[in-house]
Amino acid sequence: MRAVALTDVGLKRENNEDYYLIREDLSLFLVADGMGGYHAGEIASEIASKTIASVLEAYEGFKFERDIHEVLIKANEAILDYVMQNPDCRGMGTTVVLVYLTEDEIWVANVGD
Repeated sequence: MRAVALTDVGLKRENNEDYYLIREDLSLFLVADGMGGYHAGEIASEIASKTIASVLEAYEGFKFERDIHEVLIKANEAILDYVMQNPDCRGMGTTVVLVYLTEDEIWVANVGD
């Protein structure tokens, strides 16, 4: 399988708040879309994406149906920690859609709209 990604700023905004991650080594493919109109959506998207990948790297015996909730909680906590250290980013957020592949299954998680 070959994976590629492309984002576009769209017609309404000047700043692209999308962040995508292709980690074939983790069988992880995701797109995070910063909440447009809020502060630092692009930062929230990047933090969520990188945290999800980092947590999956550290997992031993990751099972999507058992562990994905914890992974997403850790991504949210990383965003909140960033806001605590950077109060000017208060209110930032992101949506996330991720796909995780196993040998015989495709798992999808969606957080946000």
